[in-house]
Order: sequence, then C-alpha cells, then structure tokens
Amino acid sequence: MTMLAVGLAAALDPSKSVRQYVSKSFTVADGLPQPWVQAIAQTPDGYMWFGTQEGLSRFNGEQFTNFDKGNVAEINHNNIRVLLPDKKEGALWIGTYGGGLTRYFDGKFRTYTVADGLPGDFVLALAWGSSGDLWIGTDKGLVIYAKGRIVPFKWPGENTASPVSDLAAGTDGTMWFLVRNAIYQADKQGNISRIAATVPEPQKIYADRSGSLWIGTMNHGVYKWVNGKIISYSVAARLPKAPVRVLYEDSGGKMWVAAYGVALCRLGADEKFDCYYAKDGPMELSIVSMDEDHEGNLWLGTEANGMICLRDTNFVTYNKRVGFSDSYVLGIYEGRNGDIWTGGRQGLNRIRNGNITAAMVIYGWAQNTVSSCCAATKWSVLIPPVTGWQQTPFMRCCVTMKAHYGLVTVTAG
Repeated sequence: MTMLAVGLAAALDPSKSVRQYVSKSFTVADGLPQPWVQAIAQTPDGYMWFGTQEGLSRFNGEQFTNFDKGNVAEINHNNIRVLLPDKKEGALWIGTYGGGLTRYFDGKFRTYTVADGLPGDFVLALAWGSSGDLWIGTDKGLVIYAKGRIVPFKWPGENTASPVSDLAAGTDGTMWFLVRNAIYQADKQGNISRIAATVPEPQKIYADRSGSLWIGTMNHGVYKWVNGKIISYSVAARLPKAPVRVLYEDSGGKMWVAAYGVALCRLGADEKFDCYYAKDGPMELSIVSMDEDHEGNLWLGTEANGMICLRDTNFVTYNKRVGFSDSYVLGIYEGRNGDIWTGGRQGLNRIRNGNITAAMVIYGWAQNTVSSCCAATKWSVLIPPVTGWQQTPFMRCCVTMKAHYGLVTVTAG
C-alpha cells in the first residue's frame, strides 16, 4: 500500500499558467463507485476521501476502498454531499443527502439523524467554529454540534427552518451562512446580520485566510466582501460568464474558481484570472468540488468524469495552449539578453521571463514556417516574395526582424 504524503508541501507554482500543470484523471474504471464526485477531503493520516452519489471512496495513492449502505450498516444513504476532516482527532465527518450526518474514526462509523437532534437528514454544508464546534447546514435549518449535543441555531428575520446551503468560517471566529439568496454573518459576540445584499444570485461562499469572504454567483461572476466593501470580478477580470460552483484558496494564497462547464481559473497578482478552457485540452470542466492535498496537488471533482489530480512538474511545456503560434518547434535560439526564440510552422515565438509573445514573420503569407533562428548583425529589408514561392511547401528566405522583438534572423519558409 502506498500512502499519500502527510507533510504539507508547496502549492502549485503560481508562475506557471493553469494550462501548464499535469493532470491525471480517475474514473469508475480506476475504482470509483460513480463518476459524480461532489466532495473531496484528506484526513491527517494521508488518505484522500471522495463523496459520490453512490457512496464514499477512500484512496491510498494506488487503490480505492468504497463504503456504502450495502457494506456499512451506519451509512443510511449513498449520496455523499459534503466531507469535513477533523484535523485534531483525525476523524472524518460525512454529510449525506437524505441519511443524516456520519462520523468516521478509527475504522468505525457513527451516524446522527433527526432522531438525534438534526432538523433534517439532508446535510448540505459543514464548517468548524472557532471553539471547535461543528456547524451543520441542513435542508431544514442550521444546528451546532458541541460536546456531544446538537443545538439549534436561530437568526432573526428569516424562517430558521430554511435550507442552509453553504457555510464559511472566518479566521477571527466569524461564521457566514447562505440561506437561499441571502448571506448572513454571525460574529463571536453572537451578533447576526445580513451582508452583501446587493450581490445577485449568490450560490457559493468561501472564507480565505485573510478574513475576506468570496461569493460565487449563478451568472454574475465572483464578489469579494472585505470589511463591508464589495469587489467584483467578472468578464473584465477575464473570468468567463458561467455558474460558479467552487471557490478555493490554495496553500500559496491563490484563489481558484470553477466556472461550471466552461473553465478552471486562478486569480493572479494582477487581479486577472488565468483560465483553462475546454479548447485547451481534454480535462473535464464540470467541476463541483476541490481540495488540496498535503503534497500541494489540487484535486478536482467533476459531475461527468470522476476526479482530476492537478500537479506540478519540474518540466514546463510551451505550446499553442499557453500562447505559442503553434505546437511545432523547428528551431531554438537563446538571445544575449536571455530571451528564448523558437520557430514553428506558424511563425516566431519569444519567451521572456516566462511570458510568451508570438508573431507571424510575414503577415498575409500562406506559409510562415520558421525553421531556424540566429543573431542578426544588421537590419535587413524584406523584399516581396519571388513568384511561385507561395506554392512551394518549404520556402527559403532570410528575414531579419527588429521592431519590439529585438534583433533576430530567421529562415522562413
């Protein structure tokens, strides 16, 4: 058996594009009980846990062990909606959609239902309070589990039997909860108030380590609520218009957003999003859950194709997905200032400090193959192509480019 690492490692390298990480998919063929992975968590012992609509799955790095109501008497329903590890005790709390709340510890399961004090057996959200108490959002209200007892939580101005679909715990003891389209804040003093009332159609909430609350909407982008001020991120920040199903901050402090079915995006230091789209490769984008493991890998649960492990690598790939003119590299040259120049079938590419600039050598030509690059000593003037060259598969002419690319010589054809 190969256990996953339990020591905390660095997050995915933020200097790389989201499109440059390596992804590996795990599906039913690999041992998952069902392809819809709607919850992910890692327990302190290193195991990865996945909640599907057909049971709970534990992964040790090599194989899956599945638990459901067919082989575990304490599991009342196979639809596993939410997972929350107890990092102090090493237990795992399991919220089911119809079977109450289950605790797994030391190989044993214990389930709590309406008979034990839950207002409803559909558990929609879980979060840890500042004093170590467990907040539980259900289809019929919010309760707190502390010292072996389940206590109802009530708030003014709302039917307290309403569904609580999401919870977010702040580092200062604040707890936020989402009730239909309203977001409430409960501070450590017990004061409860509605916040961010102007945010349209909130669907997800997430508290980052700086104390900000992130709000994902149905089709209006993402909002950040900071000390009563609201910052909006939408198309202008390169975030595509799509339902936001997941918000997640990695161990490096970078915020990730899953725009359902359209893109996986990460917010950069420039306050713009870098995204992986369907056109960038085969990775499934119906992402509904996300978690980072102790090695810094990012796990993505999808509705259609199991889960994906996104990991870093010592190799960096440059191709059309990350901005090259195409994915063919026919010539490479390093300039005196450290720039890397490559030639391909659709022109010239420059890599400078990790940033890519692509250009066609001669605009309007049907052929723009660059087969080699070298340093230039003088500026050359490009003369019109010789008659018949456009019909020749591999034209040969010496071109010197200047402009903002620096001074290089390429053989184009």
